[in-house]
Amino acid sequence: MASKRQERWRSCEKKIKHDTSDQAHAHKRRLSGRYSVYKCTFCGGWHVGRTTKKVKQAMNARQARKW
Repeated sequence: MASKRQERWRSCEKKIKHDTSDQAHAHKRRLSGRYSVYKCTFCGGWHVGRTTKKVKQAMNARQARKW
């Protein structure tokens, strides 16, 4: 299991912080490949990151709970 410091480093510190979701989506459109926009739990900003299988499963599970 990763420590909080490792989690933050992987999810936040090496990525560009966007102030709004719109800015992050604009950045995502300029990139090639499969990326997703998400709100960071560490800094409160928005990041663009690769969509992993684990993330896709979590997003699908969350969507299923809403319905």
